[in-house]
Amino acid sequence: MSPRKTTTEIAEFVFANSKGLSFAAIADGIGISPSYLSEILSGKKEPSIDVGNKIADYFRVPKIEIYKMMGWIDNDPRGDIVLYLIELAKRDAEFVELAKLYANLYTPEDKKRAIRILKSLADE
Repeated sequence: MSPRKTTTEIAEFVFANSKGLSFAAIADGIGISPSYLSEILSGKKEPSIDVGNKIADYFRVPKIEIYKMMGWIDNDPRGDIVLYLIELAKRDAEFVELAKLYANLYTPEDKKRAIRILKSLADE
């Protein structure tokens, strides 16, 4: 997995999409405390995948976009997204079983099917 990048991108995203809401209202909408949101946006704390998912849900963007902003997966389109998704699986229970299955697949058809499933989960 790529190293965690600065949180500038996620902070800019949150503020650009806040629609005039207060910081406390945004945090409440996400389901976290304002102090925790502040720590995430300032780079003092890295959120869990669950909180990253809540941010994506609140702003109605694909989860994978938040993962990219947080530096959890490579933003380079040439990168192997499946490898990053498997790395994320180690941190997120939703992905764990599929990642374990993927590691044990041998035929190209099975691997392609697994990739489609992982990508669809990431795009939810």
